[in-house]
Amino acid sequence: MCKRAREEKVRPIWQKPLAVLVIVAVFIGFQALHRMVPDNELPSLPASFTLAIGLGVFLIYIVPWLWRNDSSICRILPHGMARKSRGKWKVSHWSGYLSFSVKDFEAFYVLRLISKKRRRPTEVAVTTDIDKTELAEFLRSAGIIEELWKEPDKKALVGRKAN
Repeated sequence: MCKRAREEKVRPIWQKPLAVLVIVAVFIGFQALHRMVPDNELPSLPASFTLAIGLGVFLIYIVPWLWRNDSSICRILPHGMARKSRGKWKVSHWSGYLSFSVKDFEAFYVLRLISKKRRRPTEVAVTTDIDKTELAEFLRSAGIIEELWKEPDKKALVGRKAN
């Protein structure tokens, strides 16, 4: 499970519906301001509520889902790892990583790299086409220490108490 999905689970259940209601209230507030001008022809109040609720659900539920499921491309290079996510390339040099660990799943495995500066994990899904032992040997030769897979602490991930 990726870091963003774990963070989503920690949020209170009422947070997203409240955000939708705030968007509805702002939209209806603007609608009321426009109704004060006599020449404005606006849709009826039920149509405005429907539009506002649809907009709120789209912005609070659909857009983050699309953002979260945006696939990224990762390339392992001799000097580091290049990742393309949301249209931008970012290169991380192997010297910036302290350790790595690997966890097997059925169709892929996850490579977790721990950075030296922030001690923050970077998780990359790797297809089974790439040999896991060769990748581990390559990372060891780059000076990165292999560790056992540890599940991260929820409190450390989100920076606040987990409920």
